[in-house]
Amino acid sequence: MNSKIHIKRLIIITTTLICSFYTILAQKPEPYMMELSDFARGKELFEKEKYASALHFFDNVVEKYDDISGDKVEAEYLAALSSIRLYNWDAEYRINRFVNTHRDNPLLNEAYLELADHFYQSKNYRRAIKYYELVDRLELNDEQLPAYFFKTGYSHFMDGDRKRAMLFFSEIMDIDTEYSRPAIYYFSYIAYDEEMYRTAYDGFLRLMGDESFGHVVPFYIVQIMYILEDYDGILEIAPRIIDAAGEDRKSEMYRLIGDAYFKKGDYRSAALNLEEHLKLAKRTGREGTYQLAFCYYKAQENDKAIKLFQEVTKRRDELSQNAYYLLGDCFIKKDQKKLAQAAFSSAAKMDYDRDIKEEALFNFAKLTYETTYSPFGEVIRSFQEYIEQFPGSEHVKEAYDYLVSAYMKVKNYKAAIQSLDRITYKDERLERANQKVAFFRGLELYKNLDLNSAVGMFDKSLQYGKYDREIRAKTHYWKGESLYRLNETDRALEEYQEFMGIPGSSSLEEYSMVSYNMGYIHYNNGDYAEALRWFKKYESGSKGSTGKLITDTYNRIADCYYISTDYKQAIKYYDRVIANPATGTDYALFQKGFALGLMHDQNYKTRVLTTLINDYPNSILIPNALFERGRAYVGLENDNQGEKDFMEIINSHQNSVFVPRAMVQLGLLYYNRGENDKAISRFKEVIEKFQSTPEARNALTGLKNTYVDINDVESYFAYVKNLEGYGDVSSSERDSLLYISGENLYIAGNCDRASQVFRSYLSEFKQGSFRLNACFYLAECLVASGNTDESLKYYLEVSQTPNNPFLEKTYESLSGIYYLKEVYDSSYYYYYELEKAAELPGNELKAIVGMMKSAYNMGDAEKTIISSRVLMESDMVTEELAREASFMSAKSNYALGNYDRALIDFRRVAVEVTSSEGAESKYRVAQILVMKNNMDDAEDIIYEFIDQSTPHQYWMARMFILLADISLKKGDEFQARATLQSLKDYYQEEDDGILDEVNAKLDELNRENEMSADTLNINDI
Repeated sequence: MNSKIHIKRLIIITTTLICSFYTILAQKPEPYMMELSDFARGKELFEKEKYASALHFFDNVVEKYDDISGDKVEAEYLAALSSIRLYNWDAEYRINRFVNTHRDNPLLNEAYLELADHFYQSKNYRRAIKYYELVDRLELNDEQLPAYFFKTGYSHFMDGDRKRAMLFFSEIMDIDTEYSRPAIYYFSYIAYDEEMYRTAYDGFLRLMGDESFGHVVPFYIVQIMYILEDYDGILEIAPRIIDAAGEDRKSEMYRLIGDAYFKKGDYRSAALNLEEHLKLAKRTGREGTYQLAFCYYKAQENDKAIKLFQEVTKRRDELSQNAYYLLGDCFIKKDQKKLAQAAFSSAAKMDYDRDIKEEALFNFAKLTYETTYSPFGEVIRSFQEYIEQFPGSEHVKEAYDYLVSAYMKVKNYKAAIQSLDRITYKDERLERANQKVAFFRGLELYKNLDLNSAVGMFDKSLQYGKYDREIRAKTHYWKGESLYRLNETDRALEEYQEFMGIPGSSSLEEYSMVSYNMGYIHYNNGDYAEALRWFKKYESGSKGSTGKLITDTYNRIADCYYISTDYKQAIKYYDRVIANPATGTDYALFQKGFALGLMHDQNYKTRVLTTLINDYPNSILIPNALFERGRAYVGLENDNQGEKDFMEIINSHQNSVFVPRAMVQLGLLYYNRGENDKAISRFKEVIEKFQSTPEARNALTGLKNTYVDINDVESYFAYVKNLEGYGDVSSSERDSLLYISGENLYIAGNCDRASQVFRSYLSEFKQGSFRLNACFYLAECLVASGNTDESLKYYLEVSQTPNNPFLEKTYESLSGIYYLKEVYDSSYYYYYELEKAAELPGNELKAIVGMMKSAYNMGDAEKTIISSRVLMESDMVTEELAREASFMSAKSNYALGNYDRALIDFRRVAVEVTSSEGAESKYRVAQILVMKNNMDDAEDIIYEFIDQSTPHQYWMARMFILLADISLKKGDEFQARATLQSLKDYYQEEDDGILDEVNAKLDELNRENEMSADTLNINDI
């Protein structure tokens, strides 16, 4: 106990003044009668304690008597005493003057004692000590000695010299005086303070029941018993004296009683007394909080224990490490394994107690394994860390078994791979784990379109392919898929063939897809016979199935037959698509109609194309279908219907490349009907509107024939003469020859030489007949050589000629180039134009996707939402594109503050968390629910996300931060802190802002707890 016990001021007995009055041996003469009267009067007043008046008379005597006068010496002494009694400033001076003047005077010892007592009474203990040390104790009588010893001892005590104090107190401890018991008390108190507990104990025992000290010493005795670990003695004495204690001392007694029970293992009794201590003290230190928590823990009152242990953990020290470890055990008993996991993790991260660290780390690792709650690879890292830090532990073999098993069941494949890569020597079990983990990590990378990395990871898995044949087969398949998407078709074929060569692969679900993929590889390579074989194989393995894949397969089989001119077989497969509409039905109808035309069945062709036009009015094939139906009607000599179809193209599909073709067909139709003026008008319209296009050249031929037929060649020559690029026949011939030479080089694949010829052509013939072709082919060559910047010039020129046959490819190239250059407003514009000009279904899809991505990247939320909606309604949309469209729509609605709409789209994407879009969407769902104050549902989403596992650690970390925020909103600071600490301990990325945010939040929690870290309010329990 640090505080000093203050007793009532002892009544100090004034030392009896032993005055030796000198006998007047001789009769004084008459002149001294007055002085004698002053001396007598002074003594009389002194005895009546009228010291001021006495001092006056004594000073008169001193002044008037001669130096050898005995009365004068006595008067001088009594004057000094009077000054002492009056506490005058000159008291010390008077005594010292008396001493110095009368060194042999018998009153000298009394003078020192009086002055010492004076300073003692004035509490000037240092001055008192000075004069007590001048006193000759041998000259003091028995009545003076006790006071002298006590006062001298007390003065030393107050001056800090406790050894000297004890020496003086000890002189009177064993005699019976009024100073003995105070001396015993202070002697014992000093012994207690100096940790001389047995000595103090014996002394305090002597004062038990004492009137002055009996109410104080029992508390010292109890504390000494506690120090000496006499817990039975405490339990015998303390309860008897507790009611006599003041509130502060009573609180301390409850604490000591509680601790005594604690030390004896009676935790329930300990808890009861410690609770009483808290009720009186109101606040207690962390050690006391921990002790009470431990009592609750041992008494199986886990809820109370948890509450207090959480309070203790607000600092990072050995006490916190113990508290975290016991918290983990409490949570285990309550079957709250995730909370136990967090507590053991915190204990394992501290190095104060190695034994606790070892046990905590092992328990944490086991719980992580059991709960599969390892978002950042904790289970693997913890077992690996345990084996490395505690190689001699009795649990090492068990930890190693867990580690191998963890590799086989973990979902954080990225962390698992990193861990496996750290192990130099791998036994068979670890090699098996490596095969599996690398395969699934490859699938994650494939899912996120990181195809090159996926291939590398599949190769890593194949290094251990001798173990699991099924995983080896699947690895070859998915490696092939990755290579196929990378357009490395030859390598993809090799992987597919490896897959099919592995026994048992035919029973895997991937087997049928190999046939489909290999069919497409050969189809795209132009090997239609081989493509047909593989597509037929896929068909045979998909009997009875429906959906997009089988429908697409029928179309490709039909195309292969069509290309080989087996039109009947082609139509047979096109009819399968038409009979079971899923996707590509409009394409099948068109191709069937076209094949019928090639078979010269124009009537049937018109009926099929009419079905297409009527049933699929929004198909991009409508202008083409109208054109072919119009040609069929003309072939059937139904010119009126043919004319209607051609006019429909011109009027309703003004951006289509079939517009100039329809105009040429109308010109020919009018020419054949003899309507020469109408023919001439149409031909001239094509020539003037679509200059430098094949249709313009065809129209020029038709115009020439028409003028010849009406015998007006002069008008033809006059028209051509004024037509730029056609007036000079010799120049026109050179125009044609120069262009054709460049075109032949282009077809032959000699782009370098072709580019030179096309440049010369474009330079020489500003309005050449083939300028459009030359610009397009030159642009294509420039792109092939990587010179996309220069290619833009020529593509842009091509794009300015409406309805030309190169528009679709030009818009595709322009949009792609601008997108790669991140000029998103331009890429959006050309994707938009591509959608209008698209004749190929693939380009229509590409255009919609491009518009959506361009709008998204340039931050135009409204356009993004519109494009994503169009994409999701398309029957060509794939699962990946649908996910991307929903995600971009969600993000755009989120940016606009349309949280309800965003939530719908985010939920649609959040069904999986393997993709980055799915992972972020799941987070956004939880975040929006928090914004709506729907904490419970948000928590459910977070835990669902954690259980699903994801390769996207950033979004996992963001979920953890959100979970910590929810815990704080719910008042669960422990869970919030544990969640953030887990992130700090196991999140490995250092430059994405996560750890900065985590550290900031932890610092804020620490600041808030700084004031309350050492105390606890009993009402909080």
